[in-house]
Amino acid sequence: MDEATAAFRPELRSAVEWRGDHLEAIDQTALPERFTVLELRSVGEVADALRRLVVRGAPAIGVAAAFGVVIGLDERRPATAAAARDALEQVVVELEATRPTAVNLRWGARRVAAAAAAGHDAAAIRQLALDEAMRVLSEDREACRRMADHGRAELAGRRRLLTHCNTGRLATAGLGTALAVVYAKAEAGEPVEVLVSETRPLLQGARLTAWELLDAGIPVTLLADTAAGSRDARDRVHHRRGRAAPALRRLDRAGAGGRAGAPLPFVTFILPFMGLPGCALYSPSPRTDRITEG
Repeated sequence: MDEATAAFRPELRSAVEWRGDHLEAIDQTALPERFTVLELRSVGEVADALRRLVVRGAPAIGVAAAFGVVIGLDERRPATAAAARDALEQVVVELEATRPTAVNLRWGARRVAAAAAAGHDAAAIRQLALDEAMRVLSEDREACRRMADHGRAELAGRRRLLTHCNTGRLATAGLGTALAVVYAKAEAGEPVEVLVSETRPLLQGARLTAWELLDAGIPVTLLADTAAGSRDARDRVHHRRGRAAPALRRLDRAGAGGRAGAPLPFVTFILPFMGLPGCALYSPSPRTDRITEG
């Protein structure tokens, strides 16, 4: 799509939603061919969704793991506080085994389990687990909104944006991290269009970002990863001799000292554009991306 004035749809679904006694998740392995929402009612189902990348994106993974602990307590129905605490440990181990390197998964599951363990009986432990999981969900949505607002203000007047991978509502429980800026601009009625890379080998850009932007009514153009240095790609980014499109990408992990990390495919994709006049890299990222463990 070339027009930057497509009709924006404000009512949009995020990757994961809590429905009172179960978790709903968009099956991202089925996109873009089919839009399917799965109901996750057991720890096994939550674990399978995490393992198969039905749920992906660090913030969404953290939220899913948080509610996975609640679901685990409901599934096991412990009768005593001691049994409930044992159940917490078992559920956390089961969830962490799905993706051992996923920092947000470990953070979400352990945070809920630690808060719940303070309960004086099984019912109180379950309630504390649910309360903490709801806080994880609320904090993620609030972080998405704040990143959206800050990014919109920073990039006022910039209508063409470049992004890589998927950092939108399919990666979070809210509007997204870096892509939340795009949604904020569209929601405010500002003209905005997005250039997105394929993001090989899993094609998160081609399968997920392109799909969610089109679904929202936001113009998007797909760029081949290997075409980053081509004249056509550079012309699209530079756009009629104006300022080049700013690049938006949530970084994978940030150190407390401000150092940030990004995958090599992103670095090789973005480097050819960085010399264009006005092209700058913006990395809206939540606090949960900070490395707090060795």
